[in-house]
Amino acid sequence: MAVRTFCPNKNFMQCSGGFMKLLSGYSDFISSRQVYLKKIFGVCNMEELSLNSATAVSSVDGRYARTTKPLRQYFSEYALQKNRLFMEVKYLEFLSENSDITHVRSISDDERKTLMDIIAGYNQDEFQKIKDIEKTTNHDVKSVEYYIKEKLKGTSLEDISESTHFALTSEDCTNIAYALMVNGAVNDVFVPKLRSVVEKLTELTDCYANDPMLARTHGQPASPTTVGKEFGVFSYELAKKVVKLENICIPGKLNNATGNYNALTAAYPDINGIEFSEKFLADWIELNPKFYTTQVDGYTEYSELFNVMKEINTLLEKLDWDMWSYISYNDFVQKRKEGEVGSSTMPHKVNPIQFENSAGNILIANGIFEALNQLPKSKMQRDLSGSTMLRAMGEAFGHTLIAYENTVKGLNRIEPNLDHLREILDQHPEILSEPIQQVLRREGVAGAYEQMKELTQGRSVVVEDLSGFIEGLDIRHEVKEELYALLDPKAYLGQAPLIAKSIAKDVRLMLGLPTKQEE
Repeated sequence: MAVRTFCPNKNFMQCSGGFMKLLSGYSDFISSRQVYLKKIFGVCNMEELSLNSATAVSSVDGRYARTTKPLRQYFSEYALQKNRLFMEVKYLEFLSENSDITHVRSISDDERKTLMDIIAGYNQDEFQKIKDIEKTTNHDVKSVEYYIKEKLKGTSLEDISESTHFALTSEDCTNIAYALMVNGAVNDVFVPKLRSVVEKLTELTDCYANDPMLARTHGQPASPTTVGKEFGVFSYELAKKVVKLENICIPGKLNNATGNYNALTAAYPDINGIEFSEKFLADWIELNPKFYTTQVDGYTEYSELFNVMKEINTLLEKLDWDMWSYISYNDFVQKRKEGEVGSSTMPHKVNPIQFENSAGNILIANGIFEALNQLPKSKMQRDLSGSTMLRAMGEAFGHTLIAYENTVKGLNRIEPNLDHLREILDQHPEILSEPIQQVLRREGVAGAYEQMKELTQGRSVVVEDLSGFIEGLDIRHEVKEELYALLDPKAYLGQAPLIAKSIAKDVRLMLGLPTKQEE
């Protein structure tokens, strides 16, 4: 029976009755489907599954856990609490060393070691103790404070334990923790990994600087280039981004609940808050201090970082798809890997999965980075949306790291099909219409462009067509000889080989790598 959503010739009760019958039938269908699924999956209960790489919801911690493992030290909840703990312990030590903070006494070397042992002894068991405290407090930063006090109980430092988290807001602790985490991840993981990508591209730039290939603009045959020069363009652009990334540093702020040192000033009116925070941040935590904020730091440096990461990722996505296209044209071939399967049904396949994987992960990463760019919109002096968003950074950086890894794997697996590239160039002599008409224009031949267009546009051209055209020109003999010498597409490279070599040299200098002569 046909079901209408609008019944102009029936009253409402008749229509609603039919609709209820429809809902009842749908409910019966859902119920029977659930019984069917239960038979299929048997006693499997997803709620009973423990968390591991096989059961993780996100592929970052699941399928690609081995690749993203280095990020656990920077973007996990474990890492966040570790860095909060580090900040709070160092701050307590700082207070004891600050003569202006008169209510916290100086501590001995042994007592300083007791404090440092709290940091050194942090592990997953200690993390769980903090989480257990949080079950009561329902506050992740306060649970760190209480944990430190508990660790100091019964020690000679118990008398100063109440000064843990003195004149701080939770965001003072948290923003410093995140700054340490993000700076560490960028410097220890992403810059080295990105450098490895650039180094591989630079190696390919040098290696194939002189090998000609057909360029394509709008997907159509265009003036030739060299394999090395095309790799070099990516190498140079990414090298500039590496330098940019190396110079981004997330700062820290230590200025209380609304950025005005209210709590500090209430206890110690004569202390200069800016000088106080600068000393702790620069000397004790080694972060660039940020003085003028609300409760949150404004996230402008975060946005700068996210945008640079997006720029890098966009370049790599273009590289991925360019390589994918070259492979599909047979300009590049992929090395076979023993035992690897390309298709479950087509045995001949060697798919460019590394480049496809990289491109897919980049799209996800850049989507998250774009969302994270909303962090500066924190309401008034602060709202809690940023807390949730910051915890998603690991996803963005995780998908980015997966992309980098796959791009490098893909580059290590491909090689240019040099014989094919030469054959393809020979099959497209129409691209020589450009140099021929340039020489003719130099010689003052009227309508040189139009003549070449008439001969070559949209037509299948062979070299003999071009040589016949040259033969019929009314120009000096030496100019004809010059044009005949141009009739090899493989030699029409402009300065591409020189440019490739120049790029490789400039990139090595930019990144402080050994030049060819030094090697």
